[in-house]
This record gives sequence, C-alpha cells and structure tokens, in this order.
Amino acid sequence: MNAEQEIAAQFCPESASLKVSPFGHGVINETFLASYVKKGSDLEQRFILQKLNKNVFPEPEKVMQNLRAFLEYVNAKPSNDDALQFPEIVTTRDKLDCYIDDNNQYWRAISYIEGSKSFDIISGVDQGRLTGQALGQFHNLVHDIPLKRIYDTLPGFHVTPSYVLAYRKSLVALSRRKSSTMLDHGMEFVNKRLNSCSQLQDALNDKILVPRIIHGDPKLNNFLFNEAGDKVLSIIDLDTLTPGLIHYDIADCLRSVCNLSGENAQDVDNVSFDLEICASVLGAWLNETRSFLTLQDYQYIYTAIRLLPLELGLRFLTDYLGRNKYFKVEHSEQNLERAIVQFKLVYDIEQKEDEIQEIISQCL
Repeated sequence: MNAEQEIAAQFCPESASLKVSPFGHGVINETFLASYVKKGSDLEQRFILQKLNKNVFPEPEKVMQNLRAFLEYVNAKPSNDDALQFPEIVTTRDKLDCYIDDNNQYWRAISYIEGSKSFDIISGVDQGRLTGQALGQFHNLVHDIPLKRIYDTLPGFHVTPSYVLAYRKSLVALSRRKSSTMLDHGMEFVNKRLNSCSQLQDALNDKILVPRIIHGDPKLNNFLFNEAGDKVLSIIDLDTLTPGLIHYDIADCLRSVCNLSGENAQDVDNVSFDLEICASVLGAWLNETRSFLTLQDYQYIYTAIRLLPLELGLRFLTDYLGRNKYFKVEHSEQNLERAIVQFKLVYDIEQKEDEIQEIISQCL
C-alpha cells in the first residue's frame, strides 16, 4: 500500500479490497477518490479522502465540528426529491471523524455523490439559472442557523482590509522578485483600488449589513450536477462554512460563473463578465432568498460583485509575492497570472456597472 491507501484503509472495513487515486482540481486540500469492495461482496463503494491543509485550516477539528453541526441542522429540516444532497461524514473504524497520521496531519472521509459531475466553465444561461437556484436553496437552509453553532475556522476570511494589509506587508518581497510587465501592471491596477476595499466590511461594522452562515467558496466547480448537466445535485467543499456576509457568496459565485474564460484563462484579453449569465444566476438566487433579504442587502450587491474578484486577485498577487505558500501552483508564475485574470474581470465589471445595476433592479 502507498501512504494514501494506508490512510484510506482506516475508513474501510478490514480486509476490503481498496483503490485510491487523485481526484479533482482543488488548490487547498489534497483530495483522493477511494473505492473498496468488502470481502465476500461484489459491490464497489466509494468515498472522498482528503488531507486537510493545516496551513489554511490551523484547527481542522473545528472544520469537522462545523460540518457535523451543519449536517445535523439541515438534515432535521423537511426535505423533498429535489432537495440538495450533501456529503455525509465517513468515520474511521474507531468511529472518529478524522484520522491523525504519524506526521500529525488530519485526514477525513466524506461520502461520494454518485452520478455527479462538476464543471469549470458553465455551458449557458440554463446552467446559470440552476446554479443560482441551488445557491439560493443553500442559503435558505442555512441563513437561520445560529451564528454561535458554527466556528470561524478562517479568521479574517473575506475581510478584505486584512488582505490589503497582507499585500502591503508582502511588498517587502519585491526586492527578491524579478520585475516584469505583468507584475508592474497588476500592482498598478490594484494600488489604484485599495481605498475601495473596505466597503463591505465597513457596512458590516456599521451594522448596515448583518452576518449569516455562508458557504464561503461557492465557485462553479463546487456545484455538482447530474450527468446530463440539467440538475444540481449538491454543493460541496463545506470546509469554509463561516459566519459572514451573504454578499460574499453570491458575488463569488458570479465571479466564477460569469467569467467564461475560467480562472486560468490563457488569453487575458478574452476575460469578461457575461451579463446574460449574471442575470440568470442572480434572478434565480433572488427568487430563493428574497424572503429574508433586506433593502440594505440589495443595495450592496453590485459593490460585492466588483469587490470579490478584486479581493481574490489581491490574494493571488500577495501569494505570488510571498513565494506561493497558500494556493497550489503548477509553475512559479501561475498565481501572478491568476491575479491578472481577476483584475481583468474587475475592469470589465466596472465598465458594465450600469448594466449590472439594471439587472439587480429588474430582479427586485
């Protein structure tokens, strides 16, 4: 057995025939698909095995406590055939939520959603509508969870001024970075916009906006569709569940879905914010959430749509300056390239502010 198989075996019946292979394209945790067959059986069963990134989640046990609290809460609510499915916790042979290896690394297993697939780029407005609807259904399930039931496992997450501070601190690394046209462009772009990065946090601090439980990372490939791509079965990657502003979720979803070139676009000139997809996602999301949104919530939707790609681009740029310690990269310049993609998206959103505001008004 290799190391991953030995870990996966902790979540399987003894003497099971086991296979483990890398799975997905996540940039935080290490993820594997494990499949096994019990001794004396022909039925193959599968689950997702992950090593939680302790550099990102310094208290992984609280990540699992959040997941268990979430599952207990939503599973107690009335359900129907169209309800979202969520991965269940697969415990170890000792009935523990996590396995801690000899290097003090945390491993966990969750059930695999059979018959599902994810997409990195959306196919059109129909999938946009389904994505917005699913995110709205998710928010309907969690908006009334008492904040005290969910730990803040990522202090400072989506607190954009803290990312500005981290970026400013990272500038000391410039002397160790070779200057380039791309780097100069990225820094010039973001430096002009740093003063606008506190708008959502200021509204939260001033109690204009209220915190709720949010997903934290609802990018497109965290929505699991059926094989035909015409129904959302699940929303996964619940490690970032946290108290926060619902604006972060809908804006991050739009950031991901409305950029048809993808986060790793090869030609930045092709990166744009698709208004038709935006209307389909936002309209479906608001249909599911309007019962608990406030007038103030609506007033900050555009602010969030513009801010989230700026925030992510700032994080990519900061990680690049800090030698790529947070996001996984395939080559040393990838985080800089990712940052430039997000900045191009911000620029296009700014050029389309009037159209986006009109879409928001029409959805009211």
